[in-house]
Amino acid sequence: MPRAALLHALLLALLSGGCKSCLAEPPKLGAGIVDGGTLLAEDSLPFRAPISQWAGTLDVRNRYASTVVVETRPPRQGGVDGLCSGILIGPRVVLTAGHCVCTRQRAPLPEAEGQSTLNGSTCETQPTVEIVVYDPPRQGLERMPGYTSRAYEGIEVRPHPEFKLLLDGQDRTKASRADLALILLNAPVEEALSPMPLADTDVQAGEPFLMAGYTYDKIVGGVSGQRRFTQYKVETLMPPGDDRALFKQPGRELFTGDSGGPCLREAPSGAVLVGISSRGFGDRPTFTRTYPYRDWVASELERAARLFPPMPQGHQAPASSGHGGPAP
Repeated sequence: MPRAALLHALLLALLSGGCKSCLAEPPKLGAGIVDGGTLLAEDSLPFRAPISQWAGTLDVRNRYASTVVVETRPPRQGGVDGLCSGILIGPRVVLTAGHCVCTRQRAPLPEAEGQSTLNGSTCETQPTVEIVVYDPPRQGLERMPGYTSRAYEGIEVRPHPEFKLLLDGQDRTKASRADLALILLNAPVEEALSPMPLADTDVQAGEPFLMAGYTYDKIVGGVSGQRRFTQYKVETLMPPGDDRALFKQPGRELFTGDSGGPCLREAPSGAVLVGISSRGFGDRPTFTRTYPYRDWVASELERAARLFPPMPQGHQAPASSGHGGPAP
């Protein structure tokens, strides 16, 4: 078979699983684990291109284990092919993007033909949230480390009351407002994870930040479903009325599953949340700044505490799905 045809067939095979390939077993790594993880070697990819460098660093040391997988189901499928990321901000509260759990609708006005909107009127009611903890890395490991995971069911989705996105006919974001949503879980997380606090100051142009999330690429399946992190720099804040920040990213990034995941400011006292990624949605790399909505988040956390007081000791958690093979 000619080389071009062989590559085409391989790509079709990788893509045929749809979103479910996001959690497919990755290929063998071509390098050992280093501090913070390792990148896939080019030799393990079906063509010679440094695609893996755009995916970031594998979080094998669980620095950002409070970053979770958010999955929605048909017929109310939201997110990027039903898969997004999120961040644990309370014992049973996950913050993600509104577009990760709410579905689009055609704009109702004749002059808006071809456009679509997303708001809080049609949202997933029971998304699944998965927490993944990687096993301790070992020097010389040639495959992905093992992991344990636990799935929690969302029992309530609460998009921000002002959430609204307007997209044109080419899925370019024309307007964005409060692209945030909270997921209340069916039980407090059993893993020893610290909820991520929100920053008490807004981001500024030129400020570096770190984005964490579960990669999902539509061309090469080799790094799909892995929790990775990457450092970027804020380029500019969008004009008044648009609460997003535009950031710089080198090259063309194919990885979109981190939409809904955290954008973090690293401080001596630890990481704090400054935004929620919307990179997988629309046409530009952006995130929604959380600083303008810190009062809403605080009130929602208080509400969750009233609705779900601490569980008594001896509480049985949802069944864990442990895996001894390569981790997502």
